[in-house]
Amino acid sequence: MFNYRSAVISDEGRTNNWRWFENDAYKNIEENKGNITNLLTIGNYLYIHTEHSLFAFSEDNTLSMNNKNLQVATPDVFDTEYKEVFITKLGYGGLQDKDSWISGQFGYIWFNNDTKQILKVYSNSMDIISKDIQEWLENCDIVNVKFANDIINNRILINISIKDKNWNIKYFTLSYNILSKTFISFHDYHFTKSYNTKNKLYYLTNDTINQYNKNSYGSNIDNSKSYSVSFIVNDYYNVIKYLENIIYKLRERNIKSEDYIYSLIPSGGDFPVEKGLIPYEGTGIRVFNDIIDTGNIVFNSIDSTTNEPKNTINEFKTPYWNLGNWNFNYLKDFNNSLDSRLYGNYFVIHFFFGNVNTLIEFEDFDTNMTKDKNL
Repeated sequence: MFNYRSAVISDEGRTNNWRWFENDAYKNIEENKGNITNLLTIGNYLYIHTEHSLFAFSEDNTLSMNNKNLQVATPDVFDTEYKEVFITKLGYGGLQDKDSWISGQFGYIWFNNDTKQILKVYSNSMDIISKDIQEWLENCDIVNVKFANDIINNRILINISIKDKNWNIKYFTLSYNILSKTFISFHDYHFTKSYNTKNKLYYLTNDTINQYNKNSYGSNIDNSKSYSVSFIVNDYYNVIKYLENIIYKLRERNIKSEDYIYSLIPSGGDFPVEKGLIPYEGTGIRVFNDIIDTGNIVFNSIDSTTNEPKNTINEFKTPYWNLGNWNFNYLKDFNNSLDSRLYGNYFVIHFFFGNVNTLIEFEDFDTNMTKDKNL
């Protein structure tokens, strides 16, 4: 597999040197791992991606000797030896769709159609980032996968097009957090292409270009609809656990509030962000698994007169506010006459929100559980 390159255009010349190819300006990759689908550089590495493998050329000009680094002249990248990032006999980590990849401050991410995996290379080390959703991906008839880089929120948006049993195309958009290295949510929109500037994201949907940045984030909230966020707690899956209480930090963000305007001496006596984050318990919650189900529990924790948490003994069926967190322990399965406590190998904790007219932010979430016994 030959890789050719042209001459470099000089800053002071008028000749289009990119049209000229020297006789020896090529590099032969001996392995037969399919056609080249992508070429890109990250740091000192030149990556050549084929249908069935990934090859890397290093332009590192540092030599190590007796615990000392020696700097030498930067080599020509085609004069260095390449290496296969994933060394296998038949190939691994290939890129079949030339549009199913993205690169940025997080490294290089792409989708491998053969194994239905989403992979990432960073500092020439590989990781499979789709482990948490791998079983779902393997059971889907995937048409294509597109990526978008949401720089402001430190996440990658992944649009997966799937063909159902009736040959209809359905779209699923997930977000992958770069910092926590986890999938954090589903979204109810899709895109076919994306483009980035320094601090803005543009994505194309049905020939319409949409701008996505921190100023327009949440501008499409429809307060006539309900929204929800679910957490799956499956730590120590093979152990039966009782769910005792839930602790979470949920805020209603008023980004248009003047409390976000910074000043050295706040005129109202409050610090700049004290009122920017309003305590908000949510509309309600439902906890369930394959054994128990609480049904929808509606909250009523905020006093309508003072707009502050009630925190009274009579309101034990709703969360109470303590030390900056919401605490909720009225967790019962009222349909189970034998044992109303919540137990199982895992729990799905589903928060729902109605009449939403501003941004909602989960800062933290935790549970207290007691272990019963191993299966």
